[in-house]
Amino acid sequence: MYHEENYEITLHVSPLYEVPKILAFLGSILLMIYLSTLMPSTVYPIRPFGIPLKLPLFVILPVATFLWIVHSLYDSKFVLSYNNVQSIRGLLSLEKTSTQISYANIAGVDIEKTVWQRLCGIGVLKIGSAGTDNLEVQMHGISSPRHYKDIIEERVRSARRPAHLDHKKKTRTTEAAATAVAKDLASSPT
Repeated sequence: MYHEENYEITLHVSPLYEVPKILAFLGSILLMIYLSTLMPSTVYPIRPFGIPLKLPLFVILPVATFLWIVHSLYDSKFVLSYNNVQSIRGLLSLEKTSTQISYANIAGVDIEKTVWQRLCGIGVLKIGSAGTDNLEVQMHGISSPRHYKDIIEERVRSARRPAHLDHKKKTRTTEAAATAVAKDLASSPT
């Protein structure tokens, strides 16, 4: 089993999740070139830093599409911390929202994948808490969602494990170690 209980994991949207937008960006470049050749009066000469350039008016299409992609990739992040799962949205927006669910309150973790997402190894991790009927955190575009689902479920089990069981396990381990040391001392020649 994969154990990552001792550190925080930060997840971002995978670029593979944004492939349709990237294709739209490439299409907007082709559209810009086509419209600029069709209407040459929309190309304006400029001289930034003394360098003569021709700026097409339709450059706004690929620029806007590029900004849309950047916003989609970096506007949210998901944190699997020591005690909870946190979804932070609006990092590049005017309004920032954060949702936290402690591991002890997580009722279920589901994965949703389209055909495209299955081919790319990405998906949506959906986490619901015991306090509501809704899915409170939805992590869109996560690479290897099964891996992170397993980590979350392991941390949920650890959070729900009674403390006295961990103490008994540690006590048994300490007693076994003490017995082994005593046997080694008794069998060693002095």
